[in-house]
Amino acid sequence: MIRLRGWVRAQPQPSQQSRSCAWCIHFTGRTGGCRREAFHLISPHDLPRMAGACHLALGRPQRAESLLASIGAGSPAESKADAVILGNLALAHIRQHQIDQACAVLAQTINLVARTWSGGSLTLIFQARRELQQWPDQPAVRDVGDRILDLIDPAGRPL
Repeated sequence: MIRLRGWVRAQPQPSQQSRSCAWCIHFTGRTGGCRREAFHLISPHDLPRMAGACHLALGRPQRAESLLASIGAGSPAESKADAVILGNLALAHIRQHQIDQACAVLAQTINLVARTWSGGSLTLIFQARRELQQWPDQPAVRDVGDRILDLIDPAGRPL
């Protein structure tokens, strides 16, 4: 139910066909003969990417990691959306205290952001760096911090 200034309106439920289309994409990677007009706007990576971000927001980093890692394994990682996937995967590793893996994925994210200038990924990089402040003595964390500074100011000019 959606409540707007005293009015209550029933929230539209997805049709059986749209649910089956989502299922087909998520589990088989194929459309299964779906004839929805906007179906071409959904890629096979969209549902697991969104589900992984939701699990991360809900405090389920293990489930988020499994979904996001499965997308990253089959992707060449060259788009802004792929940078967001890598950023969320780094956060999932951090929240499981897997610091070396998190820093490795975060380094990949930084490389991709340097090529694509993904604003959403840049936000995730800064969030991950804030969460990594718990481990300032780890060399990988210091390296990631230096790489972030290089990303922001590649010329290394004094401020």
